[in-house]
Amino acid sequence: MLSKLLKHEYRATARIMLPIYVLVAGAALLFNVFMRLADKYENVALELFRVTSVSIFVITLIGASVVTVGLMVFRFYKNYMTDEGYLMFTLPVSVPQLIWSKLIVALTWTVLTVLAVALGVFLGCLGLFDWNEVLPEIANGFSMLLGELPASYLPLTGVNMFVGVVTNFLLFYAAISLGHSFANKKILLSVVFYFAFNAGVRTISSIFSIFIAVFSEDLFSGDLMESSLSSFATVSSLLGIGLNLILAVVFYIVTRLLLKKRLNLQ
Repeated sequence: MLSKLLKHEYRATARIMLPIYVLVAGAALLFNVFMRLADKYENVALELFRVTSVSIFVITLIGASVVTVGLMVFRFYKNYMTDEGYLMFTLPVSVPQLIWSKLIVALTWTVLTVLAVALGVFLGCLGLFDWNEVLPEIANGFSMLLGELPASYLPLTGVNMFVGVVTNFLLFYAAISLGHSFANKKILLSVVFYFAFNAGVRTISSIFSIFIAVFSEDLFSGDLMESSLSSFATVSSLLGIGLNLILAVVFYIVTRLLLKKRLNLQ
């Protein structure tokens, strides 16, 4: 049944997400064209169009990310917390399947949006720079930045970011579910719980960071060695992943229990 839920959810969200990606590509090409024309011809109108195309391009890239998160959260709210919830919770599916169907689709579109934005930036900059000169500079910058860090740092950072995205979506789900367990002012309470949960996560993360810094004596001993920095980076990344996983599990359990026992659709 989970596959059927996923199929339905992908179809429903693709109607909005695919046009968004087309807009990103279109804005990138528009930006590229007017950048080329303004560089080739000295014209006030073309310069104005170039500035406009830059604004459109930036807004589209940011908008794609905002729409992705907003749509995924709205789908959870609309399907489970409004009148549609009466139908969804009578289907022969479990509460975990309902949660996972939303989360898997949300993660899929999030990854695709990141790729679409990266492709948009590539298309927008295509032919505007001499990549033979730019790429070595970028490589040198990364080399200087990551030179003393372990080879596992980037993969671990990527995993940490992905788990962080999972945690953020589950945070939204938990806040919405908790807000709608009350009889009145459900949306307002959902917003309040979201900010409360978010503040709690930030507080825990801050305490966690301070804890790592205080107990990493090698880092602040004044005799910073490459090995100590490498160990610190690896340990902090692994602990960050662990913290995000714990928070994700907590928000998942909260969402599951509330949807199963405390949901109030009236």
